Amino acid sequence: MIFSVLPSLIFAIFLGSVDAAVPHWQVPGSHSHIVRLGDTTNKVAYLAALKQQYPELPSDAISFDYDPDFLNAFAITIPPERANVLDHILSDVTNIQYVVDDILLENDVVVQENPPEQLARMSSKKDEFPGWRYAYPLSAGSGVDIYVVDSGVNAAHQEFRVKGARSSTASRVRCGFSVTSDGKCDDTRGHGTAVASLAAGLTLGIAKKANIVAVKIRRDDGQATVATQLAGMAYVYSAAPSTGRPSVINYSFQTTVGDGSNEPPLFLEVVAKLTGAGIHFVNSASNDGIRLAPAYCAQQPFITVGALDVDDIQAEFSNYGPCVKFWARGVEMVIAGIAGNDSIEKDGAGTSFAAPLVAGVAALILAEKGSMAPPQLVDELQKGAFVKKGTWKGQPVTYRIPQAPQTRRAKQN
Repeated sequence: MIFSVLPSLIFAIFLGSVDAAVPHWQVPGSHSHIVRLGDTTNKVAYLAALKQQYPELPSDAISFDYDPDFLNAFAITIPPERANVLDHILSDVTNIQYVVDDILLENDVVVQENPPEQLARMSSKKDEFPGWRYAYPLSAGSGVDIYVVDSGVNAAHQEFRVKGARSSTASRVRCGFSVTSDGKCDDTRGHGTAVASLAAGLTLGIAKKANIVAVKIRRDDGQATVATQLAGMAYVYSAAPSTGRPSVINYSFQTTVGDGSNEPPLFLEVVAKLTGAGIHFVNSASNDGIRLAPAYCAQQPFITVGALDVDDIQAEFSNYGPCVKFWARGVEMVIAGIAGNDSIEKDGAGTSFAAPLVAGVAALILAEKGSMAPPQLVDELQKGAFVKKGTWKGQPVTYRIPQAPQTRRAKQN
């Protein structure tokens, strides 16, 4: 994998001056400019003369007047209809050294070249780049806890190393809770490790700096039940708010029997408790190939994720319906295995593996924008999603595929 990082400050492409002798670094559409005066130019006198010659300039046109001991310069906003003012400045070779158009400084973006397709789909359309890439913010989920409520997580796997750490054994995984008699979160099934690698793996996952908290709900006999699920959720409910960090639950287990139209209120009650405490809840839609009834979600702000195939078509096994708010790749998944600390498997399939991709995107958003209420996070995911329309079993459908937040197209080094 090749990673490239954009510098945090990129002014503009130097286009050269057009009909002017003063060098001008231009940004198309920018009307705000940093004007660098000559070292011997008296800025007070220059600005007074400029305002006298162009009285039509707004009174607040000079947004910043910098200390000349620091930089003999000022920032000015010139309305498009007053372009003659900029022409005047650019022609004043006696007093002006250069002009730089102002731009909005944006967050760094990291590019992972040739990633697993499951990642590339979360930051670009297939035909957007000549090759698949995964672009994501430099923050990469840092400071966000992803609670993987599952079969445990192999904390020693190389996918969970601390990015940039000198020690190859430093792990971002900690055992938060386990229903087993030894209280450990070792993963003997592999499901939890695979899920965690998609949410936050170094090369396979979305949020590469997020913390992973293993919540093991499989008992010593390998079984998970509603009772063990509740025990794990109760732990997250009590532990997550006290950390002061944004928290996301990934729950890639069955949440309903059938279409959810005649379910006991237990699941919705638990989710309401968690989201009411500010904990974001992402769950898989399950693999029955049926339409979930509206009663299944009852307008709760949790995030149910369905599975798409390699052509962005709904996977035959995925549940669907209005409760399935988001979609992500769920077939031919490249995932961390448990055969060794560097083992990789390539045939994962299921909504279980679509959900953690969205949980990872949620972590990216929270790392970039800070804590927010669950309904607000749902809105953020929807605003940033790639929307694809199609049909399923003769009915029109809309697939919203969350995208890693980024503020500009990243470049390749």
